[in-house]
Amino acid sequence: MFSTLLQAVLICTSTWILWKFFRHAVIFEEAKWFTRCVAVLEGNAHHLMRYASGDLGPLAASRCEHHRKQRKLLNPVFSINHMRHMMPTFYKVTYKLQEAIEQRVRGGPTEVNMVMWMGRTALELIGQAGLGYSFDKLTEETPNELGDALKPALATLGVFLQFLPLAEAVIPDRWLAPLGRAVPIPGLRDLMRITQTLDGKSREIFAKKKAALLTGDEVLAMQVGEGRDIMSVLLRANMAAAEGDRLEEKELLGQMS
Repeated sequence: MFSTLLQAVLICTSTWILWKFFRHAVIFEEAKWFTRCVAVLEGNAHHLMRYASGDLGPLAASRCEHHRKQRKLLNPVFSINHMRHMMPTFYKVTYKLQEAIEQRVRGGPTEVNMVMWMGRTALELIGQAGLGYSFDKLTEETPNELGDALKPALATLGVFLQFLPLAEAVIPDRWLAPLGRAVPIPGLRDLMRITQTLDGKSREIFAKKKAALLTGDEVLAMQVGEGRDIMSVLLRANMAAAEGDRLEEKELLGQMS
């Protein structure tokens, strides 16, 4: 009994210490390599070619006051009330998955690659609920430029991520993109092509979302996600926020990519 009580006290104490330690970003500042890697993995993927320390990426890679400003806008997006409104989107995509698999087994027993189908479904759920964008119709085999770029992005990026600190230390930012285009390494060229595609499509989706939001709710209701996707809610909250609390366009794009 004593050992159980002591264990509970240690757990509670450790949790309290961790909370006290980590809640202040000024006290605990993440290592530079960590924030850069997170920015590359979750934020603007073209950081790999530029490593620009001033170009802020996702919530996980931001710190201090800037982190709190981002969190203030993003917290309502992940509220229970908003997540409840996203359930119809999840059901709709799931029913499409069901229909797609039924089409393939209708003729009799057949092998179905469920890992592939789960990956496609997860990407479509993220697209519709997160960006208000459809990557994959599931029931049809139609190519999608953004979806095709996203699938190999993480694996391709992981190969070069280990060289990030060295490249940052010896190569000026402005030379990284030209050098990347000049070096005859197929994987690096693939990565640059992927990041350019992600950046271009992110900007295209962002521009359409912003235009629809300025036009009115009727236009948003006709889009994928019906204006309830995370990006639409974030844009709406950002436009309604005070001038000092608003995120810049490059930061909003960082949340997308």
